[in-house]
Amino acid sequence: MTIKLDLTYFYVPCLSVTLPDRRNDPHHCGSCYGAESDTRKCCNTCKEVQLAYHEQHWVVKNVSVFEQCREENWDDKLAKLGSEGCRIHGELQVNKVAGSFHIAPGSSFATNNVHVHNMQGLTDAHVNMTHKISSLSFGPTYPGQVNPLDGVTMYVVEPFQMITYYMKLVPTIYIRHNDSTDAMDTVESNQYSVTWHSKGTPLNGNGQGIPGLFFNYEISPILVKISQEHTSFLHFLTNTCAIIGGVFTVASLFDAFIYHSTCVVRKRFSEHSH
Repeated sequence: MTIKLDLTYFYVPCLSVTLPDRRNDPHHCGSCYGAESDTRKCCNTCKEVQLAYHEQHWVVKNVSVFEQCREENWDDKLAKLGSEGCRIHGELQVNKVAGSFHIAPGSSFATNNVHVHNMQGLTDAHVNMTHKISSLSFGPTYPGQVNPLDGVTMYVVEPFQMITYYMKLVPTIYIRHNDSTDAMDTVESNQYSVTWHSKGTPLNGNGQGIPGLFFNYEISPILVKISQEHTSFLHFLTNTCAIIGGVFTVASLFDAFIYHSTCVVRKRFSEHSH
């Protein structure tokens, strides 16, 4: 299943959504500042230092003390960006089962099979979740399809909000006649309904979630089938004749009613005259 998303953060800069690795020298071995382990001997980027600390269950209070972070200069870059926004659009290929995805500020990495976001250096100016979803679809589009989140803008006043969208997908098969090939085309897609919930979170997560947009979806066991069929000319002619006949019959009844009513009125008027 293909998920297509076009999303704009108004106040979250792209740099804070994805912090790229900048050092690629395979011979360079940077210090992990005491957090080295048997599996991690070198820390060449700011992200790797933070990951090493996380693996040791140590707290990173200020990334500017690390040389790698000073070289990458994330704090200054984020400060210069201010309230710059970010547009995110693309596709996700997923299995057709219940699932979720999220877009959140901070550098992300995996440790012990857990997905982690490090938001060190971010401030409330970088974590305002005001956003617009230009489009969100699950599968190809078909004529007349309505996606309830298309064009939705959410203004968020409080910073550090965790906004979760809950979507119920209904598999839909759209069948239409192709005039050029005189065959039936089939489009397999999904309609969905949506509800949402927002809650405040501490910037470090602290087991209470993290700021960002979270999309959870599940698939309904029912299926909707929409078909578009062309009627033959004979069928059209039959329907037209039936309509004309019906109109003629109703008009005849109305005419007869008016005629008999007029006759009755004239007869009574004539009797009173004599």
